[in-house]
Amino acid sequence: MFNHFHCSNLTQINAYLRAGAPGHHEQTLIEISRRNPSLLRFLDGPVTGTLMQEVINAIKSVVDVAHGILNTPSGDLDSEIYASVSPTMLHTSLPRHEVFNPDTLWTFVDRIIGEAHIGPAQLIHAILVTESLKQNLPDLPADLLLVLGIFRDARSESSLVGLVCSHHRIALAILMINHQAFTDYSPRSRQWRDIARGFFKRQELSKMRTQVPLMVGFHVYINEQDLIRRFYRLIYSTSNFQSQFEPQSSLNPALPLSDSNSSDCLLNVINSYAMDEPSSSSSSSNGTSRPYVA
Repeated sequence: MFNHFHCSNLTQINAYLRAGAPGHHEQTLIEISRRNPSLLRFLDGPVTGTLMQEVINAIKSVVDVAHGILNTPSGDLDSEIYASVSPTMLHTSLPRHEVFNPDTLWTFVDRIIGEAHIGPAQLIHAILVTESLKQNLPDLPADLLLVLGIFRDARSESSLVGLVCSHHRIALAILMINHQAFTDYSPRSRQWRDIARGFFKRQELSKMRTQVPLMVGFHVYINEQDLIRRFYRLIYSTSNFQSQFEPQSSLNPALPLSDSNSSDCLLNVINSYAMDEPSSSSSSSNGTSRPYVA
């Protein structure tokens, strides 16, 4: 019986879809394909504009950004710039050349998805991770918030406010850790920097990859029924809204993640981060590194 549905299972299902005869796969995956083929078609399908909008909405909902907050054109937010940003500067109008002005969030995310070959399974898990981050954000220490360019500000409705680049940071960090969780390897920070068109330094990317999993926690768990309810209108076409899986509420609000069990699918990610930025005199344990093919 297929009981749990978390990122490890999404990886197995994607492999199942692309493999040969069903008889060579675990019975649990055969069961879900028979019970809910629409779900499998969705996971193996293209990244649609509707799914992209869900991702963008989830990212933007994490924190409000205050346009005009000090930042450099390259998006460099090193310790000196962090130290220079005080609460009184959060609402200060600055010359345009001093404001971070990257691609639109949509263009930024779309490029990452395309160049890192990210599919629907990774994106729906990215949405869930983003929602978990949003829930945890108010309780995080200031040093972790700074990794995403977020500051505490009593004048903000949520008591938090982000720099202009905060949404881009959240998007890149979430997609990076999801890529690691769903694949056998992940691009190194310098490769992610190329994908992000140099908006952030390698040191910043490494910090995002090591710290954001700590912000999210390792309880990103969802069962199959929760998944259906949360992403119902993405999984089923408008002509099939009377499916037996349709949730009782017609509004289909974002559901909280199940907390009865925890997933350890991100636990192995942390250990690989320490080796991600080796010095020039060091190498991986086996002396080789797997190249990233964009």
